[in-house]
Formats: sequence, structure tokens, C-alpha cells
Amino acid sequence: GLGDVYKRQAVGKPVEGFFGALPGDPATGGGRPGTIIPNVGRERVAAYVRKLHEMGFKFAYAMGGPCLGNREYTPEGYREILEHLEWLCEIGTDYIIVSNPFLCELAKRKFPKLGVIVSVVAHVNTVNALKFWEDLGADIVNLDFMINRDFPTLRKLVEAASCEVELLLNDGCLLNCPYRISDYCFYSHASSAGGAYSGPMSYTDTRCPINKLQDPVWLLRSPWIRPEDLAEYEKIGVKRFKISGREFTTEKLLKAMRM
Repeated sequence: GLGDVYKRQAVGKPVEGFFGALPGDPATGGGRPGTIIPNVGRERVAAYVRKLHEMGFKFAYAMGGPCLGNREYTPEGYREILEHLEWLCEIGTDYIIVSNPFLCELAKRKFPKLGVIVSVVAHVNTVNALKFWEDLGADIVNLDFMINRDFPTLRKLVEAASCEVELLLNDGCLLNCPYRISDYCFYSHASSAGGAYSGPMSYTDTRCPINKLQDPVWLLRSPWIRPEDLAEYEKIGVKRFKISGREFTTEKLLKAMRM
């Protein structure tokens, strides 16, 4: 879970950093169920971040779940979120990854040295949405991967951006997937301590593969980016690329990176 490749600048250039998260965070959720994320504990996370820094890498902690279960509106939940952010700062975390504007604004107000990356979960696919996150203080914005093959829109966003933009390379979701909102909400609660269910499977996890088996064209429509096409994205000004897969083995992540 803590070995995810976080960024490639371009073909042949080095990885800048990694991202990950603990399962069952008390205050926030992320983009994967807690049951498939190794529970290595806070001490090991801190040691991992120190090691990354020694090697010249950066670390981003994933807090990308869109729903906090309204815990942020309770005194206890608010304190839990602040404590979690304080701990991340103490261990030297470079960035947090968020999709909830509340977390972005809170982090920038209370912990201004902590960088904020906007997750693909936020569905940033218009200039207005991009400017909204920039105004909140976001340092890096992951664009909605559903527009990965829409070059006119990508070009407009890159040209309008004051912050850095990033594209997700290897997602196999259905194009314009109707399950996305419910899926991300499921992951929010399945990866936080307050969730009623933390199992690895949901309705969408089973329904999506069925769609692909019934009509394999959906696999080609999925908005993943071919390795040989990275140069085309660089031509329009995209310099940051993200490889997902915190549930993958190290070997599988390395294979994806080398492609």
C-alpha cells in the first residue's frame, strides 16, 4: 500500500515520489478498501517517509475519499482530522491527496507547508473547476481521467492552469462510468474507521467486470493512456503522470513504470 509510484515526469525520466495510506484512518477515507491495504502501522509509515527522503523521493498521503461521513461537522471528528494532519506533518509528509474541498482548505489554513494534490476523484474536467481548486490553494491537480483522450479539452486546461496538472495513466474504468460516484463513496467508508463495511467487494466491483465481459469494446474505450502516447501529452504541456495500483505487488508496479 505504501509502495505506489506517484509520479513520472516523462518518458525516460525518474520517478519523483510515492503515495499510499493506512487502512482504517480514524478521520478520513481513501480510494481503496482497508482490507486490501497492508496495515503497517504509523511507526513504519514514518520510517518509510524518512527512507524516501534519504533517497531523494517525495511522499503523498492519500485522503482522497469524497465523503467523510459528516464526521468533520462534529467536535470529535474535527479533532481527529486535525490530529491526523498534524501527524502527517510531523513525519515529513510532502503532500496529501484530497477530493473534498474542506480538507484542502483546512490543510492550507492550518498547515501551510503541507502540499495538496487534488485527486482524480474530484472530477476536474473544466477550467472553472480547475480555478476553483487553485483558489483553495491546491499545488497539483489530477485531471479527470475520463478526458484523457480529449485533447482539445486537455489543452485548454493545461493552458489555463497556474498550478501543475497531472494525468492518471493506467485506469481501466468504464468510459463515463455511471458507477463512479457510488464507487468512490463506497471506498471512502470502506477505508475509514467509521465505515460499516470494509470488505474488498462492492456492487460496482462486480458489475463493472460484467459490463466488460458482455461487451469487450468497453476495455478499449477505457481512458487509459498507452505508453507510446506519452510524448503526445508532453507536446501539449503535460509533464506529470501518475501510476495507480496501491493494491498491486511491487513487481507489477515496476513493470507498469518501465513501460
